[in-house]
Amino acid sequence: MNHPKENHLDPLRVLAMIHAMIEESIYHTETFAYTLNVHHNDKAAKVFHLICEQFKAEQGIVLNGTLNVDLPTIPPWEEPYTEYIHPSSVLIHANYLMSESEAWKLMHEMVEIHKRFYTFLCKENSVNTLFSVVDQLVNYCNDCGEKNKRLEAKAETNRSKSSEDIDIIALHSNEGGLW
Repeated sequence: MNHPKENHLDPLRVLAMIHAMIEESIYHTETFAYTLNVHHNDKAAKVFHLICEQFKAEQGIVLNGTLNVDLPTIPPWEEPYTEYIHPSSVLIHANYLMSESEAWKLMHEMVEIHKRFYTFLCKENSVNTLFSVVDQLVNYCNDCGEKNKRLEAKAETNRSKSSEDIDIIALHSNEGGLW
């Protein structure tokens, strides 16, 4: 096994690590979007779908940077660096009844994990081609982060105004209903 520092010096290995992380993120967001749709939570599903599209755009940046070069296989247990958090780990907080704004918060965390990884790689690498690809990824994540924050704020505003979010339990307990 390569020493972690050596992993960041091999441009193809770095691109393979990025590609593996993005592939996992696409898989998990697509799966969750589908599952949320099945459970009739269309608003949260739409958020997962939009973020999945953003991850696919990141993947496009990486694939354009590899120019059809075969990337090495990265074992799933290999951590790219010591402070690495797998993007799918935030999905432990997801559930089928989550609101649109809760979905945006989770997706924001996933995008931030991607951005931290890319920022780390920018600091570790000086290979021009690799730096260019990673720099594009950092900039793309920054743009997506700003866009997603606006959408999250809009969802939160809509949520607070929505009659769907009335606390039914509190309503019944105050009226001597169910409780």
